[in-house]
Amino acid sequence: MAGEWGCGKSTNSHWLRRNRKPGIAEMASWVISSVYVSGYMGIVALMFIENVFPPIPSELIMPLAGYVSAQGKLSLAGVIVAGTAGTVLGALPLYYLGHFIDAERLKNFADRHGRWLALSRDDLAKAECLFKG
Repeated sequence: MAGEWGCGKSTNSHWLRRNRKPGIAEMASWVISSVYVSGYMGIVALMFIENVFPPIPSELIMPLAGYVSAQGKLSLAGVIVAGTAGTVLGALPLYYLGHFIDAERLKNFADRHGRWLALSRDDLAKAECLFKG
């Protein structure tokens, strides 16, 4: 049993409890209950939140929604529309934030707070050159 995962650790439950990432199981449980209880609106809300708050992965939301669809509880077309609607609605606040903040304000923000985001004025200049061609 030791080394089963190639890391020399035992797979007993004590090791799993001690080394699991806090919050992942709770987040997965919350996502699952949201999809099952709220259906399409839950998918829209979760995909919206995923765009605004990235630690909630769409890679967890959409496969689960597809599974619920395969069980016949939701339609595949409805799941696709709900996921797309949530993603677009979640991108809109970020789009408008970027639209109303000019490049100089963003560079000043990067100078003050960029170290917390691993973002520098030079990174922004490189990105700007990339988009301008």
